[in-house]
Formats: sequence, C-alpha cells, structure tokens
Amino acid sequence: MTTKKPNGSSEIIPIRDFSSASQMEPSVDSSSLDSSSLDNSLLADFAGALNPYQLDQPDWFAQKLDGLLEIQVKPAYCYVRFERPLDCLSSAVMNGGSARAAGWLNLRVNAHTPAVSLPLPRPELTLQKACNILSLQEPIVGMMTAASMKSFRMRYSKHNGIFVCAIATTGVANARRAGDTADISTLNACQRDETPLPAGTINIAVFTNAHLTGAAKVEALQIITEAKALACIDSNLLSAVSNQPASGTGTDASAVFSCAEGFVIDYCGKHVIMGELIGTLVYDVVRDGIKTCTASSD
Repeated sequence: MTTKKPNGSSEIIPIRDFSSASQMEPSVDSSSLDSSSLDNSLLADFAGALNPYQLDQPDWFAQKLDGLLEIQVKPAYCYVRFERPLDCLSSAVMNGGSARAAGWLNLRVNAHTPAVSLPLPRPELTLQKACNILSLQEPIVGMMTAASMKSFRMRYSKHNGIFVCAIATTGVANARRAGDTADISTLNACQRDETPLPAGTINIAVFTNAHLTGAAKVEALQIITEAKALACIDSNLLSAVSNQPASGTGTDASAVFSCAEGFVIDYCGKHVIMGELIGTLVYDVVRDGIKTCTASSD
C-alpha cells in the first residue's frame, strides 16, 4: 500500500546558475600569519573568512518560496530561513542527525589550511561563530564547503500544493568512490586532525512542505545519495584514489527538511511521486554543478 499521491501537473523552476557572478568572493592570505600571536578561536576567521565585512557582501540571489522558505545566496554562504521550524534528518556537521531547525546554513570556507601550527577549530565551532556574526535564528543545521557559491544550483517542483526544492553546491577535487581506501588511519577522526585532504564537497539540501514520516526521511536521504552518485557517474567523474567512477566526494553532506503540519508522506521510494521528484531534482542540480566546476578545473 502506498501513500495517496497529490494530483495535478508539475510546476518547475529552472536551475539557478551563478557561474558568471562577478562579486568578489571571500579570500584569505595566511602566508604572513604568526602562530605565536594567535589563539585557537581566531583561526576560524582565517580558515573561513569569518568577519562581518566578508560575510555581509551583496546578495547574488534572494527569493521567498511558498511562504515557507527564504533563500539567500552570498559569496560566503547560502542560507535558507524557515518561516516556521522544519523537521530535519541530515549528515550535517552542526546539528546533524534528527533535529528541528529554524534554518539551514551552507558556509564557504578557505580551501587551504592557514600556515600556522595551531590546530583549526572543529567545523561546528566555525559554523556557530558564523551564526553568531550573522545573528541567525537558531537552531541551525550547518554544513561547510570549500566550493565556490557560484556552484549553487536550485530546482523546484510543485504538485497540487506539495512542493520539493533541491539545493546543491558542488566541488569535486576530493572525488571518491564508495569503498576506496580510506585517507585517515583511525576509526573516529576529523580530517583536520591529520594531514589536510583535498578540498571538494557536494552539499545537498532538500526541502518540502509535506510531512515526511521518520522512515520516509531516511528513504529520502537514500534517494538523494543515489541521485548524487548517478550524477557523478554520468558526468564521468573519477575517484582521485582508485581512478574508478566516483560516487561523490570524501566530505559530502545531505539533509532533508519537512513540515510537521504538512500532507503526510509515508514513502519516498522510486515507485512514488515524492521519490521521483527528489531523485530528479537532486540529479539535475548536482549534474549541472559538476559541469561548471569541472569546466573551471575546480
């Protein structure tokens, strides 16, 4: 037995493309930094260009969507504010797992480790500092990426009042295939604890005004992951470790957000409309993002 499907035709907004955006992106020159004059908390500034001036650049894109999402893209981040809290299941580095959130932040950080001897802060501390600087309403589900916000892609589809919106930022220098030999030798380690790895992350967030049950959110993440893997394979992306077709990168994060008061969806698999929508939209935004970053040798 499957969930009742909403009737009606689909309204689709084309992919948003910012590959030609001209505003200056945040950058850091760490070559002259003296580690003896820095404390650990300040390293987040050098790693992520976290200061009000660099975060508060002009919008590249801003849009309100269906009275639920307010989307903002700047050179240093993508932020989606929710008109009311949404339920989330994610692999995000800040507030990952199961959460109820007031928004989603995808923060761009410097691709290169500062030339100092002190360890970088954990990713969630850098994200929390960004939330504080931006005065974001919390709790926030937070992700980080070294990919340019020019790789931002968004696609939206609506069926008789039920919408799905997929957003992705894409960097692929860190391409990996599931099952590749691990880069880190311990079972539970942050990649910052050892030799820094190549930058490159595919971050994906899917939003809907429907209410996905707990099992449906898990299934939605499965569809997101499959669609991302297919987009990588169809783009002929190869693992930097095995030189075999890549299924993503080594640091990808995905999230699905749904509305507790919405139309109840029990299933998100390939036989039902919700699974089709999520799979199609995620494939499109990731595939298009890969085209841009491979063309620019990201």
